Amino acid sequence: MIKKLTAVLPDLTPWRSSRDFRLLWVQGLVTYLGSVMALIALPLQIKELTGSPLAVGAMGA
Repeated sequence: MIKKLTAVLPDLTPWRSSRDFRLLWVQGLVTYLGSVMALIALPLQIKELTGSPLAVGAMGA
């Protein structure tokens, strides 16, 4: 049963052995979260500033 479970789980050796890999992975995660926050914040800000759904749609397009 344990061998089947370990065959499915990802190999975490790079996480344990390489500081540079951890830093790169965390940097990618922070960048991704910042992008998602911008995708949410920009339409909200445009709607707040202009009050125009058309402007929000144009920004999204």
